[in-house]
Amino acid sequence: MLSGAVRFRKRCVSVPSRHRERSLEEEGVGPICGRRGPGSVFRDILGTGLSVTGPRRQRTGTLRGPRPNRTLHWNHRMHWEELVKEYGYLILLIGTLLEGETIVILAGFLARRGYLDFASVALIAFIGTFFADQTLFQIGRRYGGRILRRWPRLRRAVKRVWGLLGRFQNLYIFGSRFLYGFRTISPLALGSAGVAPRRFLTFNGLGAMVWAICIPAIGYSLGMALESVMAEVHRYELMVLAGMLAVSGVILLIHWLRLRSKAEANHSECPTVAELSAQDATPLEENPRRT
Repeated sequence: MLSGAVRFRKRCVSVPSRHRERSLEEEGVGPICGRRGPGSVFRDILGTGLSVTGPRRQRTGTLRGPRPNRTLHWNHRMHWEELVKEYGYLILLIGTLLEGETIVILAGFLARRGYLDFASVALIAFIGTFFADQTLFQIGRRYGGRILRRWPRLRRAVKRVWGLLGRFQNLYIFGSRFLYGFRTISPLALGSAGVAPRRFLTFNGLGAMVWAICIPAIGYSLGMALESVMAEVHRYELMVLAGMLAVSGVILLIHWLRLRSKAEANHSECPTVAELSAQDATPLEENPRRT
């Protein structure tokens, strides 16, 4: 039995390995010699190990074949592109209600890249900015006096808005959302100033319509400019989005720090609640009313 095994081993060694493996693979049998050690040959012959016609061993030393891909499927489904397509409009609506320009510019850029629809972006931006300003206007109209008494630091900014209402009331209502730093305080000041609701509704709607088209167009134009400069812009679009978010975050941080420093510097100059009450019992009486 041993001599037969030796002769069988010599016969296998005499055949080139590539031809031997090819012939065995054609017959559906894994390689007997070559990469396998001599001990496996004796086990195959004696039947104590793997049979000659058994499944081919993998390099891992198991009979299960290649290991399955254990990558979680949700990583592929929840790719950022699919996230934008599925939740982009909801994020845009929330961002427009809370912040405004930055998220709308990003949405315009994504519309140029084909992830969002530009008309839908403009419509959602219009809805968000229109209802946000209408809500702030009603808050200022009903609770303007209480807000000014509760936060006296807002009185200086509100007075600056009141100073523009005498001659440019309609123009200011139309373009107040384009003035950086006045987008939030303007509806409150206009409501506390006693502006007619119909007048504010009309010019606020016109201004929101123009704003909802122009601001996304900035991001759309940015996408066109990047496409003309870089041939393969799809490789860098995630970096561009991250850069735009970082720049907008830095700008907002600088603006917040400036407002905080000014507020701290003018804290001693701000009138107290008692002084405001002594000056006028109802702050709305001195406000310019234009009906």
